[in-house]
Amino acid sequence: MKDEPAGQRKIRAESANPGLLDLHLDSLPLAVVELDGDGQVIRWAAQAERMFGWTADEVIGHPIDEVAVIHPEDRDTVAARLGELIAGGVSASLKIVNRNITRDGRVLTCEWLNSAQFDAQGRLLSVLSFASDISAQVESEANTRQLARRLESTLQSISDAFLTVDRNWNVTFLNHQAETLLKLDRDALMGRNIWEAFPAARETEFFKRGHEAMEEQHTVRYEAFYPEPLNVWLHVAAYPTDEGLAVYFSDQTERHRARLEAAEQLERTRAVLESASDAIVTLNGNGLIESVNPAAERIFGYRPEELIGQNVSKLMPEDHAGKHDNHVKRYVETGQARILDRPQKLKARRKDGSEFPIQLTVTEISLAGRQVFTGFVQDITRDEQALEILRTSEERFRAVARATTDVVWDHDLLSNQVWWSDGLQAIFGYPPEEASEELDWWLQRIHPDDRDATRLSLVTAIAERRPDWNAKYRFRRSDGSYADVSDSGYLIVDSTGEPRRMVGGLKDVTESRLAQRKLAEQAELLDHVRDAIIVIDLDHCVSYWNKGAERIYGWNSEEAVGQPVTDLLDPDAELYPAAFRQVLAKGRLERQWRHRRKDGTEINVRSHWGLVTDSTGEPRSVMSINTDISGQLELEAQLRQAQRLEAIGQLTGGVAHDFNNLLTVILGNSELLSEHLADDADFKTLADLTQAAARRGAELTNRLLAFARRQALEPESTDIVSLIKDMQPLLLRSMPESIEIRTIHAPDLWHAEIDPTQLESALLNLALNARDAMPHGGRLTIETANLSVDEDYADNQADLMPGDYVLIMVSDTGEGIPAALMDRLFEPFFTTKAKGKGTGLGLAMVYGFVKQSSGHVKVYSEVGEGTTVRIFLPRSLREGIRPESTGQAPRALGGSERILVVEDDELVREHAQRLLRHLGYEVDTAINGDQALALLEQGKTFELLFTDVIMPGKLNGPALVKEALRIRPGLKVLYTSGYTENAIVHHGRLDKGVLLLSKPYRRLDLARKVREALEG
Repeated sequence: MKDEPAGQRKIRAESANPGLLDLHLDSLPLAVVELDGDGQVIRWAAQAERMFGWTADEVIGHPIDEVAVIHPEDRDTVAARLGELIAGGVSASLKIVNRNITRDGRVLTCEWLNSAQFDAQGRLLSVLSFASDISAQVESEANTRQLARRLESTLQSISDAFLTVDRNWNVTFLNHQAETLLKLDRDALMGRNIWEAFPAARETEFFKRGHEAMEEQHTVRYEAFYPEPLNVWLHVAAYPTDEGLAVYFSDQTERHRARLEAAEQLERTRAVLESASDAIVTLNGNGLIESVNPAAERIFGYRPEELIGQNVSKLMPEDHAGKHDNHVKRYVETGQARILDRPQKLKARRKDGSEFPIQLTVTEISLAGRQVFTGFVQDITRDEQALEILRTSEERFRAVARATTDVVWDHDLLSNQVWWSDGLQAIFGYPPEEASEELDWWLQRIHPDDRDATRLSLVTAIAERRPDWNAKYRFRRSDGSYADVSDSGYLIVDSTGEPRRMVGGLKDVTESRLAQRKLAEQAELLDHVRDAIIVIDLDHCVSYWNKGAERIYGWNSEEAVGQPVTDLLDPDAELYPAAFRQVLAKGRLERQWRHRRKDGTEINVRSHWGLVTDSTGEPRSVMSINTDISGQLELEAQLRQAQRLEAIGQLTGGVAHDFNNLLTVILGNSELLSEHLADDADFKTLADLTQAAARRGAELTNRLLAFARRQALEPESTDIVSLIKDMQPLLLRSMPESIEIRTIHAPDLWHAEIDPTQLESALLNLALNARDAMPHGGRLTIETANLSVDEDYADNQADLMPGDYVLIMVSDTGEGIPAALMDRLFEPFFTTKAKGKGTGLGLAMVYGFVKQSSGHVKVYSEVGEGTTVRIFLPRSLREGIRPESTGQAPRALGGSERILVVEDDELVREHAQRLLRHLGYEVDTAINGDQALALLEQGKTFELLFTDVIMPGKLNGPALVKEALRIRPGLKVLYTSGYTENAIVHHGRLDKGVLLLSKPYRRLDLARKVREALEG
């Protein structure tokens, strides 16, 4: 009673004065209820009325169950707990939390403190209970738990990585994104010191700023590079908490790379602007100058600070300034452009007031949502002067204007003289004044391999009066190197149509040729990739399709480019748009799809999507690298099936071993009974039935051993064609007339290394299965072929090694096998036949036998079309060799020699002893290897050791034989076993020189094997 509250003790003390007690109970904030020994209410305090709604008059004298205060789902629990309290027999207290129902139907969660009162004789007087309403507390705790779950869910779903550490820097939480980014899973990090998990961070910004946030209790934000093994730029935000730190971090590597590329691009642009020979002036939409390059200062004479912020009209004569303002104003207001992207010849004004001719080209770009105009100004003063000085025709300069190239040339066809522009020196290093005016100077600098073809094309163009001539060749620079050039010319004729001049331009295209070759090489490399590389534009259409995509999907590039990717590949229509939005938002995506090929078949692919952006960082397309994983998934399924069958094989092998021991005794005794009861027809019939049942059981266990790969095979170099021909009569007897049997043999078929008896049994099982699949008739085809399996094919099979095989295909035109059943075909006792029509061991036996023979079996089936079973048998390297016949006459049965029988199974041991003694032999027995060795060491003489292979203890059969031969050299040995467990059988072959009598065996089998062992 030491846990009894003081208030309760006071109430019990005041119970002698009922009036005082009632007054005290009514004043308590707790609901007080008292029950007698029969569970009837004898006290119902005022707070109980207020809490539950029933008055004392309605409750007192009634069982508490009738009042229905306790929730129906909690009544059994409450009753059981009160029963425990009462069963104690002494005054004690018990706290119970349960749901209660008020009179108006509300559900309250209450905490009840129950006290049992007993008299001096241990009889229950009453149970006094005090109830407090804790519904709000329970609801608050539930809300707290819900908020905790919601917080964890939120942290798991955010795009940033997130983790928390305590004040000792131990990880207390991390979300999935943190696992991915840090390349460690939750189990490897939870509870671990963060600096021990990432030692490379100790000498970096992460360590310094993390301690700053923890020690100074303020938020820190920073970006830093984390070296091996992460190699990433991270943006980190660390927030102090009561427990330690909450850290958000995200991968900024791509942004840093883009920033670096942008800086490099900006530097290249600045270099171009700084080195440009033309003035470049940037204006806003109001015509005010925002920037100028150094060439503008050189051409106009103004310093940059004198121009920036001024109207561009400052650089023009007054009559031109008004026209420019009108052009800009009209374009801004109406969108009509007369000067944009069109070279214009105008007058310009320098700082000193002098005017000079310029060629102006204005372009517009959108920068941060506003219009910006860039003017490219070329001082053409010298060109204009040249026009005045040179006495050339108007056609010449119109042709020069058409030939927008790096080096301009003018060939006078009458004098055969050539004029070269200054670009000849800038591009190829030859000063124009030093270049010969004869055409031959040009020809001599063309690469010898290109010279004749170039000369012929020029002469032909002039002779045929073609208006345009184009040629590509290699031209020697002044330093002796060759440049790839593109040369073009325009033919000028006189009024009579006779050619007079050819004006053209020579352009160095070496860099562009190299770039084109590099692009071609890159494209060729991409075409060698086995994966499909597909570029998808923002309209979801294919813009690039490599050779790998052609191989995987069947569509060539011409068929695929321009087509919607959803029409070609038919991915899940509901998932694809969301996936595309995700890669646009996050920059990458990895997922598995089921795609359609051109021929309609479906394949499984793993896709890696990456976002491709333009120079401004805006999305341009999505590149998808797709890997066909259909073969991988199929191989994984084959491995799972092989593992399942291996486990079943272990179980069935053990079961067959135990059954063989039992069947040995049953079969042997039934044979003896049949012989001894020859004069009693009724009992002999029973003995014969027992014998037949035992033989049928032996057949089943042999099939189980075949599936479990525990049978002792005797493989030999086998002529498969001869074996199938020898089976032809048996197959004909096994098939109805409605089934046609066809055999097709490859010429020069290899021999197979196989046990011929077991192969005959396997082929017969397959033929009978095919018969049952064609109840209305059909065709059974047995076909053979030579097959060399390479590594590519073997890699897609779970247990097939590269090498040479003899292939046997057994096909039917029957009902076919549903795809859902294909994985279970080789399981023992699995059958689709009606009950009593099959054991389900036929295909299991075939599977085990082929696998034990180092072969492979594969089943193909289509419902309604038929089934083909393909058996791969290892090629024999001993073709033409046959086991030699001993030529010995049949041995006599029985003898008088002494035999030591070692068998751990009592029934089998007694049975073997009885059979051998019946045959005239003297027999001693032992239950294990140790007992057998003791008999040999005592000096007893034995002519034959007849021992089980698998026995308990330290010595199995082979170990016993080794010790026995040490004691008695020359001792003959005969093994027996229900299955051999690799003790005397290795690689599916009975060890050389070993004699084995497989269980179950008949008396005649035992007699013959014993004589063979003794006389061998």
